[in-house]
Amino acid sequence: MDWKRMIPSIILIIILLGAYNLLKVFVFDKIRPIKWIKWVVLILAVLLGALNGYAANTFGELSWQYYVCMGLFVMALFAFFDLLGFGRKSKYSKGNKKDNDVVIRPKAKPNRVKNKNKDK
Repeated sequence: MDWKRMIPSIILIIILLGAYNLLKVFVFDKIRPIKWIKWVVLILAVLLGALNGYAANTFGELSWQYYVCMGLFVMALFAFFDLLGFGRKSKYSKGNKKDNDVVIRPKAKPNRVKNKNKDK
């Protein structure tokens, strides 16, 4: 792989990760997806992948149109995997369960038994 392709790819990766993290914090966490929306996002990702192949054949792999199509394709795949739940922490911890089972007990009052006969 030559430097003419490697440097734009590295720049694209950095921009995509930064943009996706910003979208995840400010947009994706605020919306509640419907159960069928993840399949719509997958179909959109497949269509963007086909558009990416078309852009590579039409414009060439070193053109900005190719990198825009590639970025949209990768963002759609990231969104699909995020909707599926990859990358989230699991609800159930596999470790010690005693941390979650906290029982609140009343404080023992030992002087009640000692002073029971003195009050009468």
